[in-house]
Amino acid sequence: MGCVERRARLVKPALLRRSIVALAALCLGISPAWGDACGERFVPISKVQGSGERSPLAGKLIAVEGLVSGLFPGSDQLSGLYLISAQGDADDRVQTSEGLFVHIPVRKGSAPGMMPALGERIRVRGRVREYHGLTELANARQIEICSPGEGPPAAEPLRWPLAVPEQQEAMLVEVGPLTVTDQRELERFGSLRLATERLQVPTQVVPPGRAAEQHARSNRERSIVLDDGSIQTSPGGRYELSWDAVAATGQRARPIRRGDRTGRIRAILDFRFGEWRLQPVSEVAVLPTNARPEPLPASKGLRLVAFNLGNFFNGDGRGYNFSSGRGASDRGGYMRQRDQLVTAIHALKPDLLAVAEIENDGHGPNSAVADLARALGSSWRYVDFGGATGGDAIANGILYNSARLTQVGQAATLEAGAFARGNRPALAAAFRAGKSGETRVVVANHFKSKRCNNATGAQVESGDGQGCWGPLRAQAAAELVAWLKTDPTGTGSTDQVVMGDLNSYRREAPLMALADGGFFNPSAVDSYSYSFKGEVGTLDYILPSAGLESAVLQSGTWRANVDEPAAPAELGPLRGEPWRASDHDPVWLDLKWPAR
Repeated sequence: MGCVERRARLVKPALLRRSIVALAALCLGISPAWGDACGERFVPISKVQGSGERSPLAGKLIAVEGLVSGLFPGSDQLSGLYLISAQGDADDRVQTSEGLFVHIPVRKGSAPGMMPALGERIRVRGRVREYHGLTELANARQIEICSPGEGPPAAEPLRWPLAVPEQQEAMLVEVGPLTVTDQRELERFGSLRLATERLQVPTQVVPPGRAAEQHARSNRERSIVLDDGSIQTSPGGRYELSWDAVAATGQRARPIRRGDRTGRIRAILDFRFGEWRLQPVSEVAVLPTNARPEPLPASKGLRLVAFNLGNFFNGDGRGYNFSSGRGASDRGGYMRQRDQLVTAIHALKPDLLAVAEIENDGHGPNSAVADLARALGSSWRYVDFGGATGGDAIANGILYNSARLTQVGQAATLEAGAFARGNRPALAAAFRAGKSGETRVVVANHFKSKRCNNATGAQVESGDGQGCWGPLRAQAAAELVAWLKTDPTGTGSTDQVVMGDLNSYRREAPLMALADGGFFNPSAVDSYSYSFKGEVGTLDYILPSAGLESAVLQSGTWRANVDEPAAPAELGPLRGEPWRASDHDPVWLDLKWPAR
């Protein structure tokens, strides 16, 4: 079974020279009206397109001739067809497109009438218009077949980067292989976002400001949407993995993951809904090149994991009252979510776990953190700070394997200054390896998100690429460094590890402030723990203090979530699988931690 075939349904006419009345006339019951004869004066497609973003002939009633390059008839598709200039009609200027969309109106639910075949030369009359950025010949009333085709016309290579895509608007192009960067709209709109390679968030790789702006432009010019030749919603998923490729790699069937690769794509370059799109004229294969991760091997030291749990709420703790509006909406959904998270955590084999987005309902036996610890196993404990911390619905938590670590000193929280609002209170605790090993301090964090809800003044996005609330996150980082210098756990240890979701990419101000405060980032520049609109970057970190640099064995990200299709975890099947347990990937770090 092939991946996808989006081919316009055709009723091939007899190879006679005859006119075909457009669907609008047929649906309205209008008698056929023969149009101008083929070969008479017509406007070349390049003249219709012009060299700018808008047609110089907008509003004019004209006739054009061209070869049929794409057929998408009917209201369930795109209600029209595409033409390209025949050899000899093109102006051979790269600045002007030789393609044009012909809109053939049809009543919703009506069956398409007889349509020309791919490659046939036709003549059509209509009015030029700009439809939400797409130049088209609208309300086509007369179509005349001028000559039979010899199969689909030739395609030309898509020109990368898409700096001036207008020059190939509505043309038949060929491109690929390309990388899947986002599949959020696959189920609803039947579309995938593709790019030449994985795209990184600008401030993941360059400083905020002008460099980030230039990187963002480059990302846009290397990205495009693969559509399904339809404007329908919820098409049922038209792109699937190539089962032949699955068999060849020995993988079982799975959904399309970000990072998978397509084969060659033959499609019309189209513009709809504010974006450049590929409307395929033949099947598109998506190959499972981005394999799901295997469970991690056991650490040769002690393993720390930071994991945003994606709103882990356990109702009233007794299986009822899931009315918070966050996390699961009932007990069944909660059990599925917990099973997914526990499976994921066990696959990571952590000794210490810093979590974000866990319900802020204290630390009693019915709390979310207590329930998670029980689910992880009998040796798991959690840092108990008494009641809830701060006023947010979600909190940070620290859990640990008591067979490997012993909590020492006092747990402490930072709830003042930048942590009084937006940034969730930081939670610090100290641990020894075994009974008498070295003492080290870990602090769990969750900084304010980049969303602009209620942002005012300096907290509004400045345009430098850091999003809203940037100054508040930078302030939190500076205050966290200062607080850790006060020995909040009372252990005297200067070996400290900042962990959690900092909602900041690696070149942004909070990471710079933490680096200035003596914490280093062992993750690679191309690492990522989050994806947003087809771009990836790191929001989640494990940052040891400088004195621990020689103790770091290895670090990484377990990519079980970000690359998977987005769906609420509580709606997934009850199979105990870890995939898409959260919208963040967990990050991990192995430390040498001697037990004296």
